[in-house]
Amino acid sequence: MPTNKIEHPKDLGVKIGTTDEAYWTDALNQAKEMVTKGKNDLAINEMIVALANAKIEEEKEKLK
Repeated sequence: MPTNKIEHPKDLGVKIGTTDEAYWTDALNQAKEMVTKGKNDLAINEMIVALANAKIEEEKEKLK
């Protein structure tokens, strides 16, 4: 009895869509990256502000 194995085509990762869809998908991905970077930058800057305030207070204490 012959076995007919059906081979499924390899997924090439190609997506079919409109040019506008590709544009908006790219815009969405860039916006998400900017939001993530902005959150990280905010956290770092908040740490810098806290450190700077502490150092300023240390320097003020040296003048007393």
